[in-house]
Amino acid sequence: TDFTAVRTCEGLKAAVTNDNAAKIVLKADIYLGDASRQQELCNTFKGVLDGNGHTIYATRPEEKPYSGTQYLSKYLFVYSDGATFRNIVIKSFHAETDEHSNWSLLTSQARNKCVFENITIDNVSVWAKKNNVGAVVGYANDCTFTNIKVSNGKLSLGGSYVGAVVGDADKCTFTNIEVNNCKVEAEESGQAGGIVGYSNNCTFQDIAVKNSLIKVYYNYAGGIAGESKDSHYENCRIDDHTFIYSDGSWSVSYTGGITGVAAHDEIINCVNSGVAIAKQEYLGGIVGETKNNTKIENCLNT
Repeated sequence: TDFTAVRTCEGLKAAVTNDNAAKIVLKADIYLGDASRQQELCNTFKGVLDGNGHTIYATRPEEKPYSGTQYLSKYLFVYSDGATFRNIVIKSFHAETDEHSNWSLLTSQARNKCVFENITIDNVSVWAKKNNVGAVVGYANDCTFTNIKVSNGKLSLGGSYVGAVVGDADKCTFTNIEVNNCKVEAEESGQAGGIVGYSNNCTFQDIAVKNSLIKVYYNYAGGIAGESKDSHYENCRIDDHTFIYSDGSWSVSYTGGITGVAAHDEIINCVNSGVAIAKQEYLGGIVGETKNNTKIENCLNT
């Protein structure tokens, strides 16, 4: 009801700026252009952004201000508070920072029951020197993620918590998530996961990670989460072209098909048919290390 129809980058910026609780529906593909490198669309977004199946690009291919197919940009929104994002495609972005934590493409931080549904992200690169990197959200609290696909991505950071979808997730629900052909890497001493870097009190159901590389130099790596506690995993699958490993000169690492470290988690009906390689210390087909009464039921490591 009362959605503002948007067909251009200028229209999108105007709709968001005029009302941070605006309801917006895209009627065409959007090319953000150079201005997206100067200022976010909105500091705190509380509205609805319905992509209507259209794609948001960093810039037009013919402009090619940077080499290759990816262009310098950054997240569209700093904070999202109770907002809804749906039916959105994001392609050909490169976002990096050596100053900030909570780095992503869509929103830096999401909280208070934000909803992300039917989001497709393809051909992207995100890097931060500090903490919390994810293609969709850097840090998420009390949010739901449904029907999310991240493909052909490179997500990396120098600090803690990097995931293909969310860096650090607290009290979130993830349903029907697919990650394909992504490299997720904690370059120094962080945690890396195929879906999230760190999971606290989250639920994961019907998750698939395919053809991906999840890598740490020290600490924890997992097919779904690098480190996890009080979380529930069900019907999750890591396929046989995904590699999860520690490559390090450091002394202690934990790697697992579902999560590197599990504390009071439930892992049910999950399959790791991937190859997990740990050069240091602790390796598990499902979990690298379990503690605090973690429950693992009807899982396979093939």
